Amino acid sequence: MLTLALHLYKANLYKANLHKANLSDANLTGANLIGVNLSDANLSAVKALGTNFHTATLTGICTENWNINSQTNLQEVTCKYVFTKHDDEQFQFTDRRPHASTKYLLQANSPNAIKSFWSQ
Repeated sequence: MLTLALHLYKANLYKANLHKANLSDANLTGANLIGVNLSDANLSAVKALGTNFHTATLTGICTENWNINSQTNLQEVTCKYVFTKHDDEQFQFTDRRPHASTKYLLQANSPNAIKSFWSQ
């Protein structure tokens, strides 16, 4: 299967609906993703250094091997749960966090709260 990496360096995707988008291996460095709906999107191996996710919806995303830094803005994102693995054979996300389907991550009013979750 051929996979093409998207080059979205400093792209302006303000309030775009990217629900279930496959952005694996994309370069989102410096991109404006304010208010973007990324629910259930594949962000595996994404480079998101200095990316602005302010108020984005990240519930259900896959973050396997994604790359963020201290300049990545995760303030006020909505993120009930994420997946940390992608099963290439089954084309599905695995390893839900939090593990229990009855538990959710809180809305991140602090960028450090959500960043600390992903740095575990």
